[in-house]
Amino acid sequence: MMVAPTEFRLLGPFGVAVKGELIKEQLTGPAKELLLYLLTHDAPQHSRSALPANVWDDERTPSRAAFNTTLWRLKRFIKLLPGVDLHCGGDTIGLTLHPRCSVDVWSLRRAVSFLDAPLAQPVSENAIAALLGAAQMWRGPFQDGGDAHWALVVREALQMNYLRALQALMRHALECENHDCALAYGQRVLAEDPFRESVHCEVLWLLVLTGQRARAIRMHARLTDLLRKELGIGPMAETQAVFEYIRDGLEAPADPVEPPHVALPLDRLVARVERSRASMDAAVRAAGRPSA
Repeated sequence: MMVAPTEFRLLGPFGVAVKGELIKEQLTGPAKELLLYLLTHDAPQHSRSALPANVWDDERTPSRAAFNTTLWRLKRFIKLLPGVDLHCGGDTIGLTLHPRCSVDVWSLRRAVSFLDAPLAQPVSENAIAALLGAAQMWRGPFQDGGDAHWALVVREALQMNYLRALQALMRHALECENHDCALAYGQRVLAEDPFRESVHCEVLWLLVLTGQRARAIRMHARLTDLLRKELGIGPMAETQAVFEYIRDGLEAPADPVEPPHVALPLDRLVARVERSRASMDAAVRAAGRPSA
């Protein structure tokens, strides 16, 4: 595997690696904020006069002399990084990276762009590989704790991209009937956003499919408590119907209750649970023992 000459890690703790090794030189303060802005805004050139106001709010916008000092510090840092150039013209500033350089944010955005294809087209193996790579790069939110407006916008967009990637991987694993893998991705989604009830329902079914029905019941109880404490509401009716079917409808395999109406891919999960239950019941009967 070819190692990137320079690798920027912006998701989670900030870090820069050269040939696979994190460099010891630290970039902090305004110079770091400027680098992050340049790496996350897709423009070959930025207006030198407008850039300070775009990166910092009114109370923190540096003077011209302070901005020039920030640029000097960033240039000195960039010189340590092979394949990276900072161009400072009279009116513009631009950052150029060699094609082999790596930026985790760019990789995530590219991977998720595969999901924008028409819905009728299946996700390709190349897309799945890109999504897997992007998911592995996630080490936490972008610039967690930073409160600049542009950083908040970028952080929220990247978080949504990450969740889209995880959900696509979860559904791919489900199509391959790799329930353990699908469950792991679903749990990662809920770790980031526990209020996604559609994913919550899928995870409940996956827990049942992997022999963890009691855990599914406990998990739904936790969601119910969380919704009441944080939002003062209960689960959606559809979510509650799925839970009640798992809690009550699976008690009697010989005479099951009508499963709730659910949208794809939950109906496939329901069908698999029903098939598994029927197979288990048939096996027990064939062994000459009463059905549990």
